Amino acid sequence: MGKQTGRFSLASLGRQYRAPLAALALAGALLALDHRVRSGDGDAYGLGNRELEAGRFESAVRAYSAALRANPADSAARLGLGRAYQALGWAEEALKEYEMSATRAQETLKQSYLSLSALSEKLGNREEAKRYARAAQELRPQ
Repeated sequence: MGKQTGRFSLASLGRQYRAPLAALALAGALLALDHRVRSGDGDAYGLGNRELEAGRFESAVRAYSAALRANPADSAARLGLGRAYQALGWAEEALKEYEMSATRAQETLKQSYLSLSALSEKLGNREEAKRYARAAQELRPQ
């Protein structure tokens, strides 16, 4: 074993946790990039992203819900709502939003499948986690 520095790294985790955590980190980074590219300071989706990043999860739920009232097909807002629900510990609601996001748009399809896989694994649903991970792997980059 190498010298421990007190810093977190994926290598310090058991093998079974690395892929789901990496997938969630990637999904979070992509969601943040999407926010910077497409949202202005005053829109509900952008507010949801800022609230989620700040750890104000109930406020993020309200903001993403407002974005979805304006555009129910907004798969990025649906993914953000799922992430806020997951952060609040509302697994069933998060799964519902991730599933809806996964079936609605190519734009967030891979991110949604990775989030579903990670959450299913965390909930002990290994077969579903594998199924979602395979679906994500089968998608071609756009």
